[in-house]
Amino acid sequence: IDAGKINLVMTPKAPFIDAAYYLVGDMFTTDDVNGWNTISDKQKFKHSDKDVYDDPVFTITFETTKANQYWKIIPKKNVDAGNFWAAGVVGPKVDGDDSMTGLLTNGDAKAGKIAKAGKYKLTIDMMDYSYTLEEVKYDPFIYFIGATDGWKSSDQKLALVDEAKGVYTGYVYLADPNAAGFEFKFQRAQGNWDTAIG
Repeated sequence: IDAGKINLVMTPKAPFIDAAYYLVGDMFTTDDVNGWNTISDKQKFKHSDKDVYDDPVFTITFETTKANQYWKIIPKKNVDAGNFWAAGVVGPKVDGDDSMTGLLTNGDAKAGKIAKAGKYKLTIDMMDYSYTLEEVKYDPFIYFIGATDGWKSSDQKLALVDEAKGVYTGYVYLADPNAAGFEFKFQRAQGNWDTAIG
């Protein structure tokens, strides 16, 4: 049968991907802060400069000091609206899911669980709504402290750039190493001498 010429108009369907995402949960809770209802820079997922539909992958590195820490993911639109728990919150489909890989949902999202304390990298692919949790061998930052400022602060930090090899890079301002001496150390945790290496 010759049906003649037919024009089809098609609209590709893609999931909603926000410009940014934030991790909330028990691991960010302290005596003074509720880790479920506050947002800080350390809770923001990292992303490339590309459009989110060209690069839908976001990553965050964080530390848990206790076992059985629960988490969810808050999209930027909820943060901007001042309502973290509006529609669009992202999490696993099963409450308390402690899988290291799995699928996410933004409809009736449940809380994932990290079973044991440690440092982790959480990677989310918002095109297929999948996630991967990996234990991290190296700290995301190490901190420089030295005689050039009288050992007063460890504000200078070096970022981990190669997780496979444990390579860090950064830039440190040295006042006058000839006058103050050139002794220095690195701290794995800022201001904590128990973690010093040098």
